[in-house]
Amino acid sequence: MTEKGFSVLISVYHAEQPSNLYASLRSIITDQTLMPDQIVLVIDGPISNDLVLVINEFLSDYPEVLEILRLEQNMGLGYALSKGLEMCRYELVARMDSDDISHPSRFEKQFQFLNAHAEVSVVGSNIEEFIAEPGDLKVFKVLPETSEALIHYSKKRSPVNHPSIMFRKSAVLAVGSYNDDFRLFEDYSLFARLVRNGFLFYNIQESLLFFRIGNRLDMIKRRSGWAYMKSEVRFLSFAHGIGHFSTIQYLKALCIRVPTRLLPPVIVLKIYATFLRK
Repeated sequence: MTEKGFSVLISVYHAEQPSNLYASLRSIITDQTLMPDQIVLVIDGPISNDLVLVINEFLSDYPEVLEILRLEQNMGLGYALSKGLEMCRYELVARMDSDDISHPSRFEKQFQFLNAHAEVSVVGSNIEEFIAEPGDLKVFKVLPETSEALIHYSKKRSPVNHPSIMFRKSAVLAVGSYNDDFRLFEDYSLFARLVRNGFLFYNIQESLLFFRIGNRLDMIKRRSGWAYMKSEVRFLSFAHGIGHFSTIQYLKALCIRVPTRLLPPVIVLKIYATFLRK
């Protein structure tokens, strides 16, 4: 079946910079070779007046495309995305973070791919990281291409770059949609459930998303410490419980990940730059 349109799903909360949101929305509305048919923007709790001004500007210019879902309280990414997904009218849904920038041909390439490959449920892409402007780092996160290779990769790390994906809504709903059971691991837990239920992945071997990292050390700090480590252990236990990780894979992940989260961030940054990026 050839799909006739697609939705984009975004969540924004109070900590986002208005200029980042503006650049993100512009990249998916005015700069794409294939414009979305619907954009669902979830406002996850109270936000600043400056963010409201950015949203209202796009609402005024693109009322036929942009739809808003307002949550009274900040509920977290998993909950926000699950509610936003319910509003998506199309079977094909692209994810986007509120501070990233999509390559102009991203949607066209992913939309065409999924229409040509009915067997694939999730298509992602490589990403290029940046600090202030796309291209300022020349650092790429490159993932395997085929579903078999991605599923194998998923035993170690998330198999696709979450903000880069376009997926089939029916597949995500079939495994319970996004949930907020594992904060900071909402994407990985979803992908583990999709893998366990036999859904196929593909990763386009191009960088179709510019991924904003800001200060690298601050990013590492957010992924360090006891709170993050406890959330990760809960996710690993869940993934082991549903059979995504074997017992050996589970124990190996614990031995590697738990100490890493408790290392000084400057050391983790060296590991991150040396082994996980190109």
